[in-house]
Amino acid sequence: PAPTTLRSAGWKAAKRSTGAGTSSSSLGASSTSDGVQYFLYCKLFAERLFPSAAAFAAKPLRDKLADRVGQVTVVKQVFLDQFVHHPFVFFPLFYQLKESIEGGSPQEAWLKYRKNVAEDVLTLWSIWVPVQLFNFSVCPLWMRIPFVALVSSGYTCLMSSMRGARESIDVSTSVGVSEFVAASAGVQT
Repeated sequence: PAPTTLRSAGWKAAKRSTGAGTSSSSLGASSTSDGVQYFLYCKLFAERLFPSAAAFAAKPLRDKLADRVGQVTVVKQVFLDQFVHHPFVFFPLFYQLKESIEGGSPQEAWLKYRKNVAEDVLTLWSIWVPVQLFNFSVCPLWMRIPFVALVSSGYTCLMSSMRGARESIDVSTSVGVSEFVAASAGVQT
């Protein structure tokens, strides 16, 4: 199909399957709305930044294995999602929302983010890097959001078990960048 037909068909299918534009959860790992995910994965990644992504996903496996440029494009999408979007956008927003609901301050949210980010991203990457490699290389655009929603249901349970309890933190002390890096590497300062 023509690119405009593919785009409109992808939006209609994603909207039908997920209720795009509605929040998939009020709190937790799924707090990013389906509409934001649709924009990120289908519009920004697949149309603007990586226009060959939809064509690569539609290829038969044999052709994908021979298409090195397409494989690199998949890795670039996963990198942007997992190593830029989630650590520097999603998790800070997650902690701000959590603290807002619990009556905490933005400073408390920031301190909790800094305290937990290393463990959070390692957990995230252990699940989502393989999931998104599959998603960006196999799923057609219309299936990206329903696939992410399916996996997100389990990931949300995991995040809730890790971060769901109200957590107190001493806001009178602050961890600097060097202490954070040392703690992340397991080095005592």
